[in-house]
Amino acid sequence: MKRNVFIRVGIFLIALFVFMNCAEEPTKSLYDPNYKPSKADPVVTAVAPEGGTFAAIGEVTITGLNFSSDPGVVHVYFGGVKGTLLSSSDTEIHVIAPNIAGDSLDIKVRIDGALMFGEFTPYKLEVAVRPYGGINYISDALGIACDGDENLYVSVYGPKIVKIAPDEVASDYVTADQGVDGAFEVLKMGPGGELYGARLRFLYKTPAGGGSIARASGRLGGRPFDLDFDENGNLYYASTGGVYMVRSDFTDTLMVAYPSVNLSSIRVYDGYVYTAGLYTGTGTPDYRVGIWRNQITNSNGILGATENVFNLEEYYDNTPGVPGIRTFTFAEDGDMYIGCDSTAISEAIIVARPTANGEYHTADAEPLFKVLLIPPATKLCWGAGQYMYMNRRSNNTEEKNLLRLTIGKNSAPYYGR
Repeated sequence: MKRNVFIRVGIFLIALFVFMNCAEEPTKSLYDPNYKPSKADPVVTAVAPEGGTFAAIGEVTITGLNFSSDPGVVHVYFGGVKGTLLSSSDTEIHVIAPNIAGDSLDIKVRIDGALMFGEFTPYKLEVAVRPYGGINYISDALGIACDGDENLYVSVYGPKIVKIAPDEVASDYVTADQGVDGAFEVLKMGPGGELYGARLRFLYKTPAGGGSIARASGRLGGRPFDLDFDENGNLYYASTGGVYMVRSDFTDTLMVAYPSVNLSSIRVYDGYVYTAGLYTGTGTPDYRVGIWRNQITNSNGILGATENVFNLEEYYDNTPGVPGIRTFTFAEDGDMYIGCDSTAISEAIIVARPTANGEYHTADAEPLFKVLLIPPATKLCWGAGQYMYMNRRSNNTEEKNLLRLTIGKNSAPYYGR
């Protein structure tokens, strides 16, 4: 018994000795008092654009001191997420913002060899494109329209028209039980809050507030593929072979012929009726896929001669797979947003900017949000503010959705609301 006690005491003393010897060995510190950084700490003095930019696509210019012309040692973070460096010098960095959104993000610049970060805060990154209103392949949206309060109206199969409030709460605006007998390819908000729809060769109208819809016209002279109002309340529609105007009694008149041209979209802007379409004849037109315009010569809606505006084939250097134009619209500064319908090319929307004399040159056009948008852009509708809505009605069922685009500018005047 005593022998066992001595053994246990011996083991305890040995363990205590080992522990004390280990405890006496000092822990090595990571701090090196003799360390000297090989480079000075970066200093950020300014960031442009000042008010922020778009996540994933916005280019940011950072100005300051102690950067580097060697891009391999330059690192920029927005809210902890690394951006994509474009170029750098000792005093300036160009970077694409990462795909992160926030109103008060920290920008940090790290230079290999420097001890501290260069910092700038706060900075805003906004999502440029996002799904909207829960509209997807199940809803299968067609026509879209927006009122002056940013409520969006969407024709979906069911059939019915859905109203999406600015907070994205959706409600039935008009249902099949209230007169909807089919989905509408075209919706347009009209004066007095009345919503217009077009299907086949007929126009329909819903009173302000919804709840019912009724056929407003007899059989029209053409099939409306798009509608728009001018400042005098005249209603125009684009059809195969020409532009028509609908009178107050809902009879229509061909205002200008477009022989062998399937017109797909129409927009009134700055005293002109603009149309987009595809030439299907056997001749040699100036444009095969393009946008044209006719001046509104008086308050009765009489249109002048046809003028060429934009040649989409020229923009694509006449390469195979040139898309058609399904939709287009204007910003208040005259920029023209052209929605393409072919997946053979990568651009969903092309932005054409006007010259000083109001012309649109293909050399001045460029894709909008190229890395974020894929075609087709089936319908475009500008809201009351700086949001544009895009219906992407793809042949790929799972890619059908409604998107909200943050453009950063307002729409040109829309006379229907």
